[in-house]
Amino acid sequence: MRVSVIVPCFNHERYVAACLAAICAQDWDDLEVIVLDDGSTDGTWAAIERFTPPPTVRFERSTGPNRGASVTLNAGLVRATGDYVTICNSDDLFSPGRIRTLVDALREGGARFAFSRVRCIDAKGRDVTDLWPYARSLARTQDRIAQAPAIGFALALSNVAISTGNFFFERSLLQTVGGFRPYKLVHDWDFILRVLLETEPLFVDEPLYEYRLHSNNSFTSLLGSVAAVECPELMRRFLKAATLGQPHNERCPSPRNWPGYFEAFIEEHAYEPYLAQWDTIDGPAYPLGAA
Repeated sequence: MRVSVIVPCFNHERYVAACLAAICAQDWDDLEVIVLDDGSTDGTWAAIERFTPPPTVRFERSTGPNRGASVTLNAGLVRATGDYVTICNSDDLFSPGRIRTLVDALREGGARFAFSRVRCIDAKGRDVTDLWPYARSLARTQDRIAQAPAIGFALALSNVAISTGNFFFERSLLQTVGGFRPYKLVHDWDFILRVLLETEPLFVDEPLYEYRLHSNNSFTSLLGSVAAVECPELMRRFLKAATLGQPHNERCPSPRNWPGYFEAFIEEHAYEPYLAQWDTIDGPAYPLGAA
């Protein structure tokens, strides 16, 4: 059973070799690793070329200017041939045994999408999960999962999976979910909310993804004005699909699946304005390869 690993790269000269080494060290024989350098201007591609991969690893370098995360990820999804697809951001690391653990969890749980607890590391790879305020905040974000009656209610408040790099799913799921929308900041949250409409995500409460915090994290430049535009639009899309349609996932937050509780949740978190502002918002699907 093949697992496709998509590695989007942009100006991660310092980290990409360690990322690739951690992927190739996984105890899984049939790996397809698709490395996409999205117009790096530093020595990222040189670092990739110095890496000696197993035969199953395929390198590809994008030409032209940086296209952004959603375009690069969709390019990887189109190229993936595995039964399962996962992503590893080029500054992050897979923990040992991650792929096998998540494959086993999906099989045993009858699920189609999984993510794990995240361990935060610094630029030197040191565990800072319990040391840095932002890292502690991310840990508390994932703690919300246990406090919610279903994982969807935690996801409706924030992306408790934290990053696209923590996504692991059946490739066949893309036929209904589609690819990543061209959001600059919340493409990951949008994607997992569309998965939520289709199937119940599975949370594996083990730190199997090492999320690196450093001075050049791309999301830091997008907080503020970008989030103020993208987050409300994302939530309007999700609530439109959950309320006007019938999610295939019977545990997805919706008035049909959670009568009374859903309405109380909307009121508690002041989501009522989103229910009245969706007339110009399209449905949940986004085609692979769309710009």
